[in-house]
Amino acid sequence: MGQLYVFLIWLEERAAQRDRSERGKRVVVPAGFLNYLKYSRAVPPWILVVIFVVIPLGIMARGAPLAALILLMLVALAPVLFKKFDS
Repeated sequence: MGQLYVFLIWLEERAAQRDRSERGKRVVVPAGFLNYLKYSRAVPPWILVVIFVVIPLGIMARGAPLAALILLMLVALAPVLFKKFDS
């Protein structure tokens, strides 16, 4: 659920940026992950993602590194593919 919420927040921010750029408004958010968390509503879902995805993947990597790597690649690939096909 946390990953889905983070993904939906990312989609909403992307749509808002496109809308603002079409209307000629510029809103500049400082670059960086910590600034992203500060200026968005994504802090609680990222905490859930760390607790329920990152930590279990780290534990799993000790016993089954290949399976953990495959799962990590799938998690990371979803937003990349969406961005590529959305353009």
